[in-house]
Amino acid sequence: MYYVTSDFSLAAFLAYSGIKIMRIDGEGFRKQFVFEKTEEELDDLITRFFNKKTYVEPLAFYNELRTLKSRVKN
Repeated sequence: MYYVTSDFSLAAFLAYSGIKIMRIDGEGFRKQFVFEKTEEELDDLITRFFNKKTYVEPLAFYNELRTLKSRVKN
């Protein structure tokens, strides 16, 4: 089962949290990030993200943003 989002920040947070990106779909500027869906862990992370209840190590999250941006461009 998969979870798909076009929200770049959410995608970076999920990747930072250890959820595996299966693939990146789409053309041009509009990309869809396809994640492997785990039971409740993914739902919990998404809920915490949108409720602003997440904490990240700033430099590690920034690096994840850069890595994801690089993957989108290539």
